[in-house]
Amino acid sequence: MPAFHPKDTNILRGLADRLRTIGDSPEMDRRRELWRRTNDLEPVESPPILIYAEGSWREIDPTLTVACQDPVAREFERTMRRNLFIAVQFGDDSVINPYFESPVFISDTGFGVEIMHQTSDRPEGSWKPEPPIKDLARDIERLQFRDVSHDKEKSDRYFGLAQETFGDLLPVIPRSDLFWSLGMTATVMDLLGMEEFMLLMMDEPELVHRLMDFLMRDSFRYVRQLEELQVVNSNSECWHIGSGGLGFNSTLPGLSRSGPAPLTFRDCWGLIESQETVGVSPEMFGEFVWPYQKQLAACFGWLYYGCCEPLENRLDYIRQAPNLRGVSVSPWADVARCAELCGRDTVLYCKPNPSRVAVNFAEEAVKADLDKILEPTAGNNIAVILKDLHTVSHDLSRYRRWSELAREAIRKHRKP
Repeated sequence: MPAFHPKDTNILRGLADRLRTIGDSPEMDRRRELWRRTNDLEPVESPPILIYAEGSWREIDPTLTVACQDPVAREFERTMRRNLFIAVQFGDDSVINPYFESPVFISDTGFGVEIMHQTSDRPEGSWKPEPPIKDLARDIERLQFRDVSHDKEKSDRYFGLAQETFGDLLPVIPRSDLFWSLGMTATVMDLLGMEEFMLLMMDEPELVHRLMDFLMRDSFRYVRQLEELQVVNSNSECWHIGSGGLGFNSTLPGLSRSGPAPLTFRDCWGLIESQETVGVSPEMFGEFVWPYQKQLAACFGWLYYGCCEPLENRLDYIRQAPNLRGVSVSPWADVARCAELCGRDTVLYCKPNPSRVAVNFAEEAVKADLDKILEPTAGNNIAVILKDLHTVSHDLSRYRRWSELAREAIRKHRKP
């Protein structure tokens, strides 16, 4: 008996055939090689550019005709149609895979306290935590290590449905999004709140160290459990890494790794960041955050550090990690200082200000923003990442136009 209704099957097979053709195209091979050379710290004539639609998928999705009826088939179809949209509309250096990623379903038990967020009525609105820890000295004993579980039955069911429906056209592989960052400070904010954390660093520093040590030990334990469940998979090929970029390289194992041993996180890129402590001095970051993050950095093969926080005043610490390969250069960073400190030893994942694209798309402002990135990094290994796009004001042409402007700016600053 077929996995889905014949109409659903025909839709999915048609999309799978199109994606396989695109994924195997010479253009995708060119992009793979561009990302590999960039991450391997080899010079490239034109650094890669990459767009993340993120919240603006809310504006794209209504334009995609999802016609399947079965709920799982609709999930598969939406994923495929999003990939086709990226391939046709973005004009960047996104890489379309010649395979389909079937989800792996992971959950955990939490920290033993209820973490809640107060949200707005709008899906794209803001939120703030409602911290469950009111008195850290009293409540720290309430915290428990997380236990991880894998819903293998559900994972296998999704994999089997995809394999049976279109696996002969588009190979199916399991793909696990296990966690985003081991930065820990986002969890601190959920547990304590920003103001309480700031005060405790001054008033009760030993308590803060106890909390950070607990979260570090929990993170190590979390990583080990995932490895024991054998759900770790390579992100050194066409997977998004850190807070923006693609993981192609010639050092870490990819999909073609041979041998029976399951992958560990030492075979992967990892992300650590601390956006929430942007208001903390470099010295206090070095006392309360970095010592614990540095130990966790050793879990990974290569480390990507940072997201939205400017890093120039923290790089003296971050560059202590021997496996550091990439850093985020956010819209609020001193680009020239980051370029000077990192040289050619690290990939700078440079991020223009998304507000230039999101609301009033003023091309001159976009060009100026790109110039601010590209001029001081002419001698560095970089990628240009447009992310944190939570709207394009329903003007979907902005993705491709931004890519055109980015390529023009690169030609201006990176002459052959």
